[in-house]
Amino acid sequence: MSDRAEEEERNGKKEPVRGVLDRYDELRLRWSGLLTGGTDFDPLVPEFAGIIERITETAEAWRTSLRREEDCSCLWDDLNDWSNTAALTSNYTRIWQMALACRTFGSPLYRRPEWERDVIEALDWMRANHYFAGAEMYGNWWDWHIGVPMKLLDCMTLLYDRLSERQRADYLAAIDHFKPHVAPTATGANRVWECRIIAVRGIVGKDGGKLAAARDELRPVFPYAEEKDGFYRDGSYIQHDTFAYTGGYGQSLLQELSSLIVLLDGSPWEIGKDDREQAYRWIFDSYEPLMYKGLMMDMAMGRVVSRKEEQNHNVGHIIVSSVVKLSQVAEGSDAVALKSMAKEWIRANEWLNFYSAAGLSTAVAAKRIENDADVPPRGELRMHKSFARMARTVHHRPGFAFAISMHSDRISNYESINREHLRGWHTADGMTYLYNGDLGQYADAFWPTVDSFRLPGTTVLRGTEVPANRPSDRSWAGGTELLGAYGAAGMELHPPGQSLAARKSWFLFDDEIAALGSDISAEEPIMAETIVENRMLNREGNNRLTVDGEPKPDRAGWSERMDGARWMHLQGSVPGSDIGYFFPEPATVHGFRESRSGRWHDINRFEPESDPALTRAYLALWLEHGAAPRHASYAYVLLPNRSADETERYAQAPAIEVLANTAEVHAVRHRKLRVTGMNCWIDGGAEAGGIRADRPSSVLTIEREGRLDVAISDPTFRKDGIIGLEIAREAEAVLSRDPAISVLSLAPVIRLAVDAREAGGRTLDICFSTGG
Repeated sequence: MSDRAEEEERNGKKEPVRGVLDRYDELRLRWSGLLTGGTDFDPLVPEFAGIIERITETAEAWRTSLRREEDCSCLWDDLNDWSNTAALTSNYTRIWQMALACRTFGSPLYRRPEWERDVIEALDWMRANHYFAGAEMYGNWWDWHIGVPMKLLDCMTLLYDRLSERQRADYLAAIDHFKPHVAPTATGANRVWECRIIAVRGIVGKDGGKLAAARDELRPVFPYAEEKDGFYRDGSYIQHDTFAYTGGYGQSLLQELSSLIVLLDGSPWEIGKDDREQAYRWIFDSYEPLMYKGLMMDMAMGRVVSRKEEQNHNVGHIIVSSVVKLSQVAEGSDAVALKSMAKEWIRANEWLNFYSAAGLSTAVAAKRIENDADVPPRGELRMHKSFARMARTVHHRPGFAFAISMHSDRISNYESINREHLRGWHTADGMTYLYNGDLGQYADAFWPTVDSFRLPGTTVLRGTEVPANRPSDRSWAGGTELLGAYGAAGMELHPPGQSLAARKSWFLFDDEIAALGSDISAEEPIMAETIVENRMLNREGNNRLTVDGEPKPDRAGWSERMDGARWMHLQGSVPGSDIGYFFPEPATVHGFRESRSGRWHDINRFEPESDPALTRAYLALWLEHGAAPRHASYAYVLLPNRSADETERYAQAPAIEVLANTAEVHAVRHRKLRVTGMNCWIDGGAEAGGIRADRPSSVLTIEREGRLDVAISDPTFRKDGIIGLEIAREAEAVLSRDPAISVLSLAPVIRLAVDAREAGGRTLDICFSTGG
């Protein structure tokens, strides 16, 4: 190549001259394009220019601090603890970020020889000192098997034309030493990570056998799981056997799987059509319900919530990016739906701009979708979804989404390993999340600053911790969906290591959520509390709280016992984030405003201890049940996005009626919607609101236009019997029914036998004509 041609290539004026390409070269260039965005875009477009600037600045920071002495003991002074194997992955990540800048079109570092030289020398130093064929593994296996080879292979892809054959062979020998094949026991995200490694290893090493192995070893990921890790038919995603992880390991799985599907599309090793379509189903069933305006709901993120740079919007952007990628290879209605979904999320997220952290290839594709007038934004969801297998519930309406996190003898309370998520004590004790116009509520340093002893929705012994990684000894956790629009949820709470027990329910209508609790008992002489609210406030901490028409003081430190409260209203921090609270019976509510400080290091030891403390203002509202309570109870209704006046009017004429709140049964009726919900807790039978069930179950009914719809589930997952259900009215005929439901009579009462033994907690439906 002439000097002038080489100069033009470095300056981004044209691509390097290539000889005849084989199919491995073509796939390598496609992978390089997925990493860098290629050159078919205008780098002056503001969104793209911002990404290029970010990539460049990151690389420049690492090169400035890179050590170059021949006898140095590390490449970066802050990554010199080699006993911590995370340092291995971190070193290769920084090298990769420098390599990325070298191959990012539009960057001033594009194809700069001195940069390429530094990157390659850093790779050689790591091979000579730490990651080489024959090296002994220690510490965390993940870094050796997954973290390092992923970044090393990406570096090899980017700088392939600058590496000698000997260097390529040495690097590949190191990878083959630690990750020669996909581990037979690998599941979920770990398996997809390993398949990506083997696939790119096959491309860079021009080994069709590796590529075929990667494709074949990916196949066990696609079938629905029946136990332990994987996707379930109800949309749940579980990793590490007993943890809800759609927004953690599930996010990583989707990120890598979408890349592999695009990478291998049209090649001899492409992912099969049925498997690709299964991935699209996961988007609709597992991911979409857990997304709100571009963020991923925290309750499905596991210990990821304790990572400063991986908060709900960051994770949500990765999901959006994956959807954008898949939309490029999907066909027909799937392609339209995916593009419409991505467009909605990108435009709705006013907290964190999608392009602020996107890769260039995804940004270019996303911009095309945004500019395509034939792709309409999806719009806001109106739906209710019960993820029975992972004990999570979500409820969407325009303007808000509500989420409930529970645990049981099948799903553990919270994962805390590797010194992460150190204060997750009560995050699955019925914690509730209200997402609305305040998109920073759980993203703006919520987790290091919130009072982790008082999380919204939970019933707790004041100030107590519970051990991590434990299931409960109680099986009732889950709920029922009605017409995909309304829901009932509940859990029998018994935290590990405590005598505290409670039965907790939520009945979710349009913009009203009724929360009931009963049989709250404990032996410990510690105050038991139910946390109605613990909301992050604006920076001044002066969001107005109104109680029965009386404004309360807005200063930090305010504390008050408010007897006989019927309604409350909390002013939101931004438009579309007000919250109303209604108490069906006058309640004694305790309130407290405080300014709280905390560090990310407090909840995750991988975060720098030197980081400054963060301070946020909060308002907590709670109900006290006494020390060592016996059979205490509570009831309240959340009213998202209602003004103070609207909340007061609602309190004067509430649409919700509490029918029962006992140790045996919880039941609520919505008068206007004509929806009745009941959670039965006991064997032997319970009745409320004209519904009787003879064993633990969750039931919803709605009457409309001469029809009666009935939905029922067994949240205990028991396999030892059939639920007998009786509804105190008659019907003319059955319009539709789940095969697991048998009709015993239509008059004078409806009697059903419901075989939920194989339902796995899912909702079973039946519809009757009633003639009136």
